[in-house]
Amino acid sequence: MTDQSAMQEQLNAFYFDTLKTVEFEPIQLQELSLPLLISVPQSFLDAPIRVMFIGKETNGWLGRLAAYYSGSVGMADLLARYEQQMQQSTAQGAFSQMHQRIADALAGGHKQAVLWNNLCKMDWYQGRSDSRNSLRHSAALREFSQKLLRFEIELLKPDALVFGTGPSYDSAPKETFPSRSDSLALVPRALWRFHVGNAICLRMQHPQSRVKVQGRSVGAFYEEAFPLIRQHAAHMRDPAIR
Repeated sequence: MTDQSAMQEQLNAFYFDTLKTVEFEPIQLQELSLPLLISVPQSFLDAPIRVMFIGKETNGWLGRLAAYYSGSVGMADLLARYEQQMQQSTAQGAFSQMHQRIADALAGGHKQAVLWNNLCKMDWYQGRSDSRNSLRHSAALREFSQKLLRFEIELLKPDALVFGTGPSYDSAPKETFPSRSDSLALVPRALWRFHVGNAICLRMQHPQSRVKVQGRSVGAFYEEAFPLIRQHAAHMRDPAIR
């Protein structure tokens, strides 16, 4: 069993130091949401296959970034918001429903055993409710998100990263993981496989997408990814397995 408290302390220290040193402009503190920071469940650390499900960005998240720097929201509040999301028993929305589907396939149905993360750690409020797309918000957000995601993966050592982000966000993992290996479009635009360190990475469409590729729905490609993840995890634990 991995010491969850020690690992969380390392994460929290990194989050605190990074938030202290990143340079956001005053206007950006009002545009960006508070960051999605991971509160690590013991069930993830004990899981036979450690899976991280990665989306685009949140769609409204606790409040504006300025609240953190003013002191009205602290690290404990940010971690509690993550825990609240992970503990929801009823899956609401396509992404959350796919989160549960991944847990059913790879974690015995335990949703908290599958970590949720995002390519962009904050969403961008643009005065409208239909989109919080923050992919091209700023260099500050991009570098902040990349730094956190790399550290989280290095520390938590997931066996698999499942990107439910779609091809329009492919620039983000490409920039975040320039040393990725074994990159291959198994099905162009629908299923891209690569490796980051010892983790297998599979990028599919966002779960709410209705785009069909080769006549197949989005969900079909997630189902195709699950045995690839199981095979990879088995091989990592026993190289004799092919």
